[in-house]
Amino acid sequence: AWAPAATVAPAGLRFMSSSKVPPELHEFLDPYDSDPDLPPPGRAWNAGELRKKSSQDLEKLWIVLSKERNMLITSRYNHRVLKTEMRYPERYHSVRRSMARIKQVVHEREAFDRREAEARKQRCFDAFMR
Repeated sequence: AWAPAATVAPAGLRFMSSSKVPPELHEFLDPYDSDPDLPPPGRAWNAGELRKKSSQDLEKLWIVLSKERNMLITSRYNHRVLKTEMRYPERYHSVRRSMARIKQVVHEREAFDRREAEARKQRCFDAFMR
């Protein structure tokens, strides 16, 4: 039977230990909750590094970062409900910054492609008008 979200969510909190979680939900659990000995997380990607990546690599990285962001949102919610401390909460902002930088790089590429297309059109027009 249907129940309001407020009563359903706390029941899902018992999945904080990954031993009871169905395998398809593992990607939504914070690895720092199940293994406190993990090394500290890395930093956000900077735009210079992202500019060197292909469009396909940027798309794959976007998907990975989206999953990471969703996992962090879930973990942050669970920790708030349980009134516990989330390890390395700054990870969420690093992921968001990386995603914003991917958008920036993609927009730069699109703007460059538009300028190139306009220049090609102009060259064709100039050659035709001669």
